Amino acid sequence: MAIKVNGVNKLSCVITIGTFNENSVFFMDAKYVFTECVDVEVNDSYETLINTAKITMTRDVKLSLIKKDDSGYKENMVLTNNEFKSMFKKNDRVRIELGYDDNNKLMFDGFITTVEAKSPFVLHCEDWGHILKNRVVQPSEVVIGSNGTDVNTLLESILENTNIGLHSITKKMNLHMPIKKLKDPINLSEMLEFWKSDLKILIFIKTVNGRPYLAMSRTYFSENTDETLISGNVSNVDIVDFSENVPMNGDKLKFTYLDYDTLALEATSIDNKNNKIRFTLVINPEFFGKDAAKGIVSDEFLVKNITHISKKQNKLGKYDMESRFDLTHHNIRTFHEYNVSYDKLLTDAKSAFKKISQTGISGSLTVFGDFGLKSATMVRLSSKRNPERNGVFVISTVKTKFGTSGYRQTIQIPYKRSN
Repeated sequence: MAIKVNGVNKLSCVITIGTFNENSVFFMDAKYVFTECVDVEVNDSYETLINTAKITMTRDVKLSLIKKDDSGYKENMVLTNNEFKSMFKKNDRVRIELGYDDNNKLMFDGFITTVEAKSPFVLHCEDWGHILKNRVVQPSEVVIGSNGTDVNTLLESILENTNIGLHSITKKMNLHMPIKKLKDPINLSEMLEFWKSDLKILIFIKTVNGRPYLAMSRTYFSENTDETLISGNVSNVDIVDFSENVPMNGDKLKFTYLDYDTLALEATSIDNKNNKIRFTLVINPEFFGKDAAKGIVSDEFLVKNITHISKKQNKLGKYDMESRFDLTHHNIRTFHEYNVSYDKLLTDAKSAFKKISQTGISGSLTVFGDFGLKSATMVRLSSKRNPERNGVFVISTVKTKFGTSGYRQTIQIPYKRSN
């Protein structure tokens, strides 16, 4: 919670810009520190490999110039076009800290990608995912064995000299993935984006103690592991009180239970030899339960669109698929497991069906900037007027806006973690 003085909070920010230096603290030799701005926007999501920020400032700025002896002095100045060219360059490092009353939190850490030298001037930035664009992966670097590709070994080798580590949870998962052999050189960011779409896994940059890590894992709903890249403990997370922390018109959430009859769960499992199992689970409209006296027994679920894709079939583009089941009027959710049999995938998908049906959350929630929320964390909602909203939710996306209109964060919370 922000510190309050006479009921008023003063917005505060520290925007540090400098040159990249892998041997310096935060990989930066700081040159300029700005404590004023017009606006800052940060887009942060664990569904996006590269997150972005936009900094808008007037040409009449107050800044601290950092000298080599670490001393600095404040100066008011009006920046000219020539000063823009010398002060801000593509690939310069930038860190953005935002808060109230100098109680700031780091909200963005990355690089300048574009400078708009207008009035007010604008700096466009990307987080450490920007580095992934510049790392070219050669076909010879992707070694595929009989048991698939060992992700830990592959990525640790490729990430060497990028100053981006492989996240400890990813290492612990010890994933072996059915990654295809490269025919041509490719940017690491392109390769990872392909994995995200083809293998249905999470890949994003996560900062830990000031250092960036590449985080890669199974999707959130997995029955076979308690390992997760979602930070926080359900018993100790920030509490958003609708009566105190949500501004007027900030509540645009819709909480609904997904209709069993229209929910479709697309389940997928991929093993380390590139064999895939995929099917869609829907409710059986003729489900009657079990009545021993009358001898009536029916299955609650129907399994549709079954696909068994072997490594050979995948290579040839030929799949064993039954006639497609029309899902036009269904709410489709996804469920992903790794290296499990058809029977195990079916059992787990049935178990997850009810849990997923209770997360019919759409829309967004805007809160004051008291918490400095980030994606891949959790938050507890508390509402006396609408208690059905109470519980701990996973934050997938955060859009932060800071400046002349105040400090607001708009969050997406697609999954409920606990009551």
